[in-house]
Amino acid sequence: MFNLYDSFSFLRLLNSSDDIKYVVVVRKDLGMGVGKIAGQVGHACSSVVWQNPDHVANWFNYGGQKKAVLKIQSEKELIDIIKKAQAYGIITTVIRDAGKTQIEPNTMTCCGFGPDYSTKLDKLTGHLKLL
Repeated sequence: MFNLYDSFSFLRLLNSSDDIKYVVVVRKDLGMGVGKIAGQVGHACSSVVWQNPDHVANWFNYGGQKKAVLKIQSEKELIDIIKKAQAYGIITTVIRDAGKTQIEPNTMTCCGFGPDYSTKLDKLTGHLKLL
């Protein structure tokens, strides 16, 4: 496998059959409005960049910043996927709401996974539907 941290490996990856993407999984059981969901997804996307700048640099600069936003039906399902991701060595970016508008404080609203190889993320989230 290529090293995401190494620019030369990453550039070779761009010519391969695999690519890099970032996946955000959103809880639908919370009844969040469209604007609230957009805000939570935005938090996941910006947080991964701030928390893992070295890891995301090549994806950000060369990988086209490919993203997918998927839905899940419960907190338990999201926690199960987070545990699997951590076991696979995939970066997880858990977003918890401040509780100032629609959601109770500290509620897990979504989680970002990656950026990582599409094939790796598809094994984790391929069964989920697009939001």
